[in-house]
Amino acid sequence: MNALEKLIKEKIDTGYGGSWSPVYFEPIAKSGERITVAIVAQGADSEYHIHRAASHKVLKCMYGIEVSPGIDQMIQMTMKAINIQLEAGREIHECVLPLTGMSFGKIKKTVAPNLEGIIKIGIQSASSLSSMDVTLEKGDDIKESMETWRTMVKSSVLSINSTLEDCFKKKLKLSGSQKGTPFDFVKDGYVCNFATIPPSNLGSNTGFKSKVFDLESVQRVTENDGNIYRLDMVIGIPYAEDSTGLGVKARSKLIENMNFMRQQAEDRQIGCFISHNAEDAAQYIVQRAG
Repeated sequence: MNALEKLIKEKIDTGYGGSWSPVYFEPIAKSGERITVAIVAQGADSEYHIHRAASHKVLKCMYGIEVSPGIDQMIQMTMKAINIQLEAGREIHECVLPLTGMSFGKIKKTVAPNLEGIIKIGIQSASSLSSMDVTLEKGDDIKESMETWRTMVKSSVLSINSTLEDCFKKKLKLSGSQKGTPFDFVKDGYVCNFATIPPSNLGSNTGFKSKVFDLESVQRVTENDGNIYRLDMVIGIPYAEDSTGLGVKARSKLIENMNFMRQQAEDRQIGCFISHNAEDAAQYIVQRAG
């Protein structure tokens, strides 16, 4: 066995084996034009992950605000269908895609430190549109995720009651505060903050902590001025409806984080509403606001 063969054998023996495949979207049938919208990875131990490779922002830039929502929905439906089949024990090559215009690329075997590494190899090899933030918590990702959720909820609330426009991003002067503390939604005795869990780090609760602490400050002030406020955290995880695209470990991490957020809010006597879609969150807010 020469040195190169020995090196390859060591990599195989010590690494995490698996396979990956791109999921392509062809905007115009039979045109040959296609973009990678997802990377599907599956380990030898059957653990899997489906990574979205074309973000909402990228689709909007490429296809405009009128067309991109429809493509976005197609991607979500496709990822959900793949997730259901992999969860049932199928291999990638056994999965069937339900929508015309979506197709798998060539399935490739590889070795990496873990499943996350296989996803990264897939992105580097087949997805120029991906932001490459497969792991790690990114400040920009948290901010973008939060802004997207806030915009979606606001739009849904206004579709129910257009008179609530001025209730968003309002400031309350709390004890010792000259400028006022901003809150996502304020109406009379109801104060609400939004948070989300970014898809690149399902264990992140950075945005949540500061938001719940601000609500706790409102609670302390009310003890002194006699006013009674209804306080809520509304948390969005729209990308994870039915755990689409999440393997067992990722789903476990998400559930653990959701339980942590709910417990932190309840310990402070603050309501906590976790939703997979902005419409349900909007209904909740409108009802609570009275």
